[in-house]
Amino acid sequence: MKTLRVFLGFVFSVIFMHSSQLTGNAVPFAVQSLFDADSVIVGSAIPFHIESTVPESFTIQYVAPEISPDACQTVVDFFSPSVFHVKCVVSVSALYLRISVRQNTKDFVFRYGPIPIKSKEEVILKLDSDPDEPPGPPADWLAGKTIWDANCTTTCHTPVSKTGRTAAQITSAIATYPQMNFLTGVLSAQQLSQIEVYLGDPSAY
Repeated sequence: MKTLRVFLGFVFSVIFMHSSQLTGNAVPFAVQSLFDADSVIVGSAIPFHIESTVPESFTIQYVAPEISPDACQTVVDFFSPSVFHVKCVVSVSALYLRISVRQNTKDFVFRYGPIPIKSKEEVILKLDSDPDEPPGPPADWLAGKTIWDANCTTTCHTPVSKTGRTAAQITSAIATYPQMNFLTGVLSAQQLSQIEVYLGDPSAY
């Protein structure tokens, strides 16, 4: 009996040492969101990728949200074992995940977070008002391009070759060149002005 107690004590001490070493701060893994907003959107399954900092293969054992399973759930991707998905059905201030990864014969357990939880409206608003996104072409430039593409591609050279043409010059060309006479009375003054805007810099967008 004494021998058995000594043996069990040795086993428990080994398990304790093993666990304490593997749950320390030196975890060779990094977690990255595969979604631009770097957050979880309520009602959507958002993918996250785990990358090892050492060139050895690994498998995700589990990913557990530190919150009620009724609020957020996780699942490991069946086809990509380094990817897991997070889906929350309610909005919370932030989410932490407890992740277990096996690499070779070692189990690493670490905490990841906080992950912001956002509504779809918040993400759409952010994307719509992103200051880093370049502005789109003006309405008149788009209208001028549309009119040019519909009426001028078969009778004129490339729009770049006509850069800087004014509405007055276009009107004169319609009256002067036989191949453009069919546009007489077809284009309004506004449309001619829009073509002028487009030809101001056809390659701007």
